[in-house]
Amino acid sequence: MTCALVGLPPGEFATPIFDVVLKRLTVRGSIVGTRKDMTEALAFAGEGNVRAVYSTDKLDAVNDVFLRMRQGQINGRVVLEVGS
Repeated sequence: MTCALVGLPPGEFATPIFDVVLKRLTVRGSIVGTRKDMTEALAFAGEGNVRAVYSTDKLDAVNDVFLRMRQGQINGRVVLEVGS
């Protein structure tokens, strides 16, 4: 799970290191945006207005995926399938 801190909130942000490590949490900060921007963005997502653009490919094709990425031929993200 990723926790995104948007804007510059007042005060401190206590981070429970034990939970961060054991639960493999990621904390990211962004100086761009306000709390209102975050609320609006979450509302867009909740209404189904945010869509991830991705395709899948086999792990064996990783070199081709990197080549297509370098050539700007990938729209969105590529998820590599591991296993059969």
